[in-house]
Amino acid sequence: MSPPSHSTSSSLQPHHDSHENQGIEAEEDDDDEEVDDGGPTDSESIPSLLRRLAASPVPIKVHSVQINNSSRTKRELIESVLDQNSILKSTTLQELVYVAGLANARLKRLGVFRSVRITIDAGPDEVPGSSVVVVDVAEAVHPFAGDFFVDCNTEEYAWLLGSSIKLKNLLGYADIWDISTSYGWDQVPELSVGFTLPLIKYIPSPLVARISLFPQEWFNVHSYKDRLVGLSFGLISTLNHNLSYDLSWRALSDPTRIQPHSIKEWLSNGMLNSMKYTYNVDMRDSVVRPTCGYAFLSSSQIGFAPTNWRSWFFRQEFDLRAAFPLNYLKSSLNLGVSAGLITPFGKEITDLPPNMAYKFHFSTTSPTSRLGGLSLFGFKPKGSTLLETSSSDANGGDIAVTAFADLSFDLPINFLREKGVYGHAFVNAGNVVRLKENDWKKLSFAEFLDTCRSSAGFGFVLPTKIFRLEINYCYILKQFQNDGGKTGIQLNFSSP
Repeated sequence: MSPPSHSTSSSLQPHHDSHENQGIEAEEDDDDEEVDDGGPTDSESIPSLLRRLAASPVPIKVHSVQINNSSRTKRELIESVLDQNSILKSTTLQELVYVAGLANARLKRLGVFRSVRITIDAGPDEVPGSSVVVVDVAEAVHPFAGDFFVDCNTEEYAWLLGSSIKLKNLLGYADIWDISTSYGWDQVPELSVGFTLPLIKYIPSPLVARISLFPQEWFNVHSYKDRLVGLSFGLISTLNHNLSYDLSWRALSDPTRIQPHSIKEWLSNGMLNSMKYTYNVDMRDSVVRPTCGYAFLSSSQIGFAPTNWRSWFFRQEFDLRAAFPLNYLKSSLNLGVSAGLITPFGKEITDLPPNMAYKFHFSTTSPTSRLGGLSLFGFKPKGSTLLETSSSDANGGDIAVTAFADLSFDLPINFLREKGVYGHAFVNAGNVVRLKENDWKKLSFAEFLDTCRSSAGFGFVLPTKIFRLEINYCYILKQFQNDGGKTGIQLNFSSP
């Protein structure tokens, strides 16, 4: 009998061949006699192989890599994603299984295959003791795909309902072209077109490009219109690091003509370049309902306008989350703090306000499930700032800090627990202040704490495949005039 072959899906199947393979000796008897002790029987082959894999390294020699069913996808792309050199250099079965498993996961992440299967099979008869790695891919029947999504835009401080149409693998390099539109509460629909090309042999990082049109009309908290046409390029994209370049044309206008002179000087059309670097590490056990672990995000952005140095600015954000498991009702305690700073740079740095379009505001997004943004439950998005005028216009702040504590727990109803619905209670606080001209010299820590807004409450979280819904009762503990805080029920949507 011949030895078994192995697949990366961890299933071992007998492979009938006429020679030894993978260093496992077995013999086949045509007269149905007992198999010699040197090799396992059909019923024993899988357990025996598993015991041998656990006991010691099994020598192996990879002869070649065979790719099947790749009609539209370029072979060089698959070879690059597979990392053939690592496969061919494997010297033990354990190492080969590990490397092939990683390659399987990378191929699936391309998003253009219905299924991927990698098996380790016997090599050609003329090369005894060798193996062949067989890669079977099933390409999508139709190149078009569409979906609906609910997401949270941490830059525009609102949740979005959207849809997209994708054209996959048009060039054969796992390229994805998409057209997306989204609609946020109290906002005008947004439109964007994007292109993504994954990391391949001659490209050190995935290529991402997107052109977007964002018309914003926040008349419930602003008196101005904000219209943005932007082109974004992803320069570096890895598990923990992301670097992007944005070129945007932004138009700020004041149809109501109620803004003071100090704000009107920023209400104009202009082109802005920016570079943004993000470092992100998330060691939590779940982003939907974290029960243990920690997460950290740092985002640094430099904005510069070649023709207007007064629009140059530096923007920094930090987010830290930690989850601690408790013993009762699968409960856990989540703690977090977020902070942000924006400042201009150039001549007379302390006398000029940074570009108001990039100032900080509060949002109502869930702080436990997603990093980024300054969450404060019970308040209107973009509704809480220290204002420089007596009007109700919220123009944003230059320094922002929020903190929260959230206790999640299972509900005592089996049906809800089975559906993943759980309860939580929370308390959060935050502040956003403006460093107008030389006011930064007068800022004190005691005053910053004394002017913090805060709220507390409880609610239910309903996770679904499309979105994550929170139904919360929020009680405002502290607010100031024009903050827009309101005690009552608040709905929050975010991506699952």
